[in-house]
Amino acid sequence: KVIGVILNKGSQKFYRARINTSNKPFKISKMGKPSKNLVLNGRANPIGITYLYVASSIDTAIAEVRGHKGEVVTIAEFQMKSN
Repeated sequence: KVIGVILNKGSQKFYRARINTSNKPFKISKMGKPSKNLVLNGRANPIGITYLYVASSIDTAIAEVRGHKGEVVTIAEFQMKSN
């Protein structure tokens, strides 16, 4: 069964989390989709095709990266642009 979802532009926020390699947060320029040369097989993407995985809540974004206690996570907030 397919369920359609309609989002009002500008009203929905999305979140992306990344586990830091140091205590320094990622720059916002590093929080978008990964570059093609870093992409591995994912749930929805084959090798070399980049997807931006986002979540509808901060908690879900953290759960998706499977962060462990004591790890530092950077979270970026995204919002759909209005035309």
